[in-house]
Formats: sequence, structure tokens, C-alpha cells
Amino acid sequence: MSDDFAYLYETHVADVYAYFTYRFGSRAAAEALTQATFERAFEQRAGFDYDPPRARSSLLTIARDTSAGVTAPERDDDGPGIDPDLAGALDQLGREERTVIALRFGARLDRPQIARVLDTSERRVRRVLSRGLRRLRTELEGQRRPATPGEQSAPAGGAGGD
Repeated sequence: MSDDFAYLYETHVADVYAYFTYRFGSRAAAEALTQATFERAFEQRAGFDYDPPRARSSLLTIARDTSAGVTAPERDDDGPGIDPDLAGALDQLGREERTVIALRFGARLDRPQIARVLDTSERRVRRVLSRGLRRLRTELEGQRRPATPGEQSAPAGGAGGD
């Protein structure tokens, strides 16, 4: 393995892993998909841009492509390493919202970087992120709000939708 690629791996493996953890909520899936992402990047290493900001965006684009078509696996017994309430709320989001939130908070990308990874506009990223965060807040508040006397709890999944 070249020194450049080893440095690339050491610098960005945590971001790629965190993206998959937020995206799928499974430690096993995050590990397998992180491995697959770096295998693909290694195959492309000859033409890879090792400039840190571009390399990170490129790796996360490869990560997105690697996980295309992957359905969310069952949660691990040992959990994905994020708060269980947050994990449950993330499960209620649509795929696009969860992907944007995973890139923003898992991989720590800003809106322009997310737009590049997803090949979309910053405006769209802003809308999806805003909508996803509102839905997350609503889900989390619903999980933590105590029921008032005589109030029946809502069914799992609640109202709403994609």
C-alpha cells in the first residue's frame, strides 16, 4: 500500500465509518461497507486526488455508491455507538434525509461538500437537512414526552411519512 493511500485511510476511515453508522445503525454493516469503500478507493488509487478536502468528498462519494441499494440491516445487539433514542428517531427518516444527516453529522461534511457528494444543489441539501432535523426533533420529543393522564400513546412510527 502506498504511503499516500495509507495516510488517506488513516485520515478518513473514521468519517466513512461514522457515515455508515448514522446511515444504517449497524456496527457490522458500517464495518463491512467501510471496508468495501476503501477496497474500491484502493482500486482507483492511481487516479485518486489526495488533496485532503477533495479526497474526503471522493471517499464519501464512493461510500454512497458502495451502499446504493443496500437495505438497512437489523440493528446489532451491541448497538451502532450512537444514542438509542437517536438511532430510533433516525429509523423514522426517509432514505434521503438520513443520508444527508449521516453526511452532515457522521462524516462531518458541510452543505457544499454534501452537495458535491450527492451531486445535487446546496439548496436541496439545505431543504432536506432542515426537514430531516425537524422530523428528528419531533421524533425525539415524542419519545421523551411523558404521557398525560388519560392519553393513549400513538402507535410506533406515528403519523407523517416521506
